[in-house]
Amino acid sequence: LTGRFRTVESVRYEETKAGPWVRAKDFAKVVKRSKLPEFVTAQTRWIDVSLALQTLTLYEGKKATYVTLISSGANLVGDPETGPSTPRGTFAIQRAAVVAPLEGKEVQDAHEVLDVPWVLRIADGVELFGAYFADRSGEARFHHDIGLSPIDARRVFAWAVGEAPLGWNAWEIPEAERVAVVVRP
Repeated sequence: LTGRFRTVESVRYEETKAGPWVRAKDFAKVVKRSKLPEFVTAQTRWIDVSLALQTLTLYEGKKATYVTLISSGANLVGDPETGPSTPRGTFAIQRAAVVAPLEGKEVQDAHEVLDVPWVLRIADGVELFGAYFADRSGEARFHHDIGLSPIDARRVFAWAVGEAPLGWNAWEIPEAERVAVVVRP
């Protein structure tokens, strides 16, 4: 984007560097982080989740290497203890599963989801997973979990924990190998 925009009949358009103008509602703008967590070093691999932007960014040190849309807890500013809000803070990937069951409350018991792919647990009751049943990413809709498109979930899974040990579906991540996940407002 060039930074130039126009509003026509209450619709905002942004100019692209290639020339065409696009409706602002048709794309997601990811803002580069200006302040990184204190634990970040040149070798640190970590994940940044922005609830406000509904994005997930993979970092290698201070360099962003991949960005995608997510769907977090439905209430962006709520208390995770009392409602459908994703907990905020710094976590670490504790467990990985190629497939795992999804609690009905994550989809407001609207339908039955038996198993979801590419599951990374970051805290008790909070997981990143492939939401194959969701029609769009980028909208807060779950209870506590963070849903990604299946292809993005596979990429994040492989980047964070590698391949599953032969014949295994799920395993605990050794503490020294855990990737940090920062979930921020």
